[in-house]
Amino acid sequence: MQLKQSVGRQGKNLYGDVLAVQKGLNTVPIKGPFKILAEDGKMGKNTQLMIEEFQRTIVKMINPDGRIDPNGRSSNIINSYAQKSATQHSFKYTPMPYLKAAKPTTRTQKTSTTNSSKPKSILYRSNAKKVLSAYTMSVLKQIMQLSNVDSIDISSTLRTPEDQARIMLNDNLVASKNGISVTTHRGYSYGPTGQLVDKVYTDNKAEKTSEQIKALMVAKIKEKLAAGSRTSRHCVTKAIYQSNNIFDIPYSSVSSSKQAEFESILLAYSAKFNKRKFSKGNTTSYTAVQKPIEKVIVERSCWHVELPQTNLQLPTLP
Repeated sequence: MQLKQSVGRQGKNLYGDVLAVQKGLNTVPIKGPFKILAEDGKMGKNTQLMIEEFQRTIVKMINPDGRIDPNGRSSNIINSYAQKSATQHSFKYTPMPYLKAAKPTTRTQKTSTTNSSKPKSILYRSNAKKVLSAYTMSVLKQIMQLSNVDSIDISSTLRTPEDQARIMLNDNLVASKNGISVTTHRGYSYGPTGQLVDKVYTDNKAEKTSEQIKALMVAKIKEKLAAGSRTSRHCVTKAIYQSNNIFDIPYSSVSSSKQAEFESILLAYSAKFNKRKFSKGNTTSYTAVQKPIEKVIVERSCWHVELPQTNLQLPTLP
């Protein structure tokens, strides 16, 4: 990081200098309630606060001046962390039989400069609430960078009881139309609470309209939620969701030629992995030094991701 002018309080705050400081600070393991900085080259409140926290906890300045000077002590320490982050991570790739694009190979993570520099786009579909944190977005964009995927969709995030009932009713209607069980249609089974909600459909499909059944499903979901039992991981209060972002990425949003590579990196970032109907195995041999994602579940049509908001440091890239 070579600065032309000072960055921070009373600094010149040139775009390139601010961007370099933001990228550098994102490699430093700063403790406290600080999220990853947006690397936008703008000297905003979050960047200023991060500079001061960095000087207080890492540089050990008693009275932080809130400014990073060219070749100064703070600048040199940031550079030392940036250099340490240049450590390779090896990703072992196993072919996914249900993805035609999958090929057995061994992938070694390359430097970020070799990956696509095109801006990464994360789009919310119509039924997905726009509630993912900046930290979650940064994790996803890093995964996209490593797998050379330019755009993905988010099909589901936080669900209200009404959202959950709509989804479960539709599953039951489709399964009934095709003459199969709802579990077969989904490719997996809900837990005991979800099974009770499905039973609302089974018990009333002969006598009530779809809208009436949906209303009964909503009531059952709310009843169980009030008793501390949720139907779906998605269906929680906003406070709970803010501590653990849960969302779905549909396969259809990633081009077929890149699905396997995207999945391999997604799994490398996850502590737990469950393929469900696609494999008998429930674990993965992928490795990464830091695993911000708690769990990835490969479902019928999407990757289900659970990303706690507790580890607010991104995995370091070489």
